[in-house]
Amino acid sequence: MLRNLFVALSIIALQACATTQTTYGADGRTTHIITCSASGGVDMISCFVEAGDICKERGYDVVNQELDVATDTVVGGSEGYVGSMNAQSVHVLMVACN
Repeated sequence: MLRNLFVALSIIALQACATTQTTYGADGRTTHIITCSASGGVDMISCFVEAGDICKERGYDVVNQELDVATDTVVGGSEGYVGSMNAQSVHVLMVACN
């Protein structure tokens, strides 16, 4: 019972980190662009879970998948000391439902 609750909460947490946009692919099919934040240890799995929720039993073709890393560096002081560095990763999955 407790294990089932943990699994359900984990799936909900993974889905909460994904955003979706709909567009059209080069072949004219509707394509879903799913963006998942990789911060906090979330990985590409949350994107695949979202793709499954969108396409359901029809399944989907992966059009593209990427990992984008954006880095912000703050330089401070007269000697060019790097005060902080912030890297944020974002997974992007593009799918077309069958």
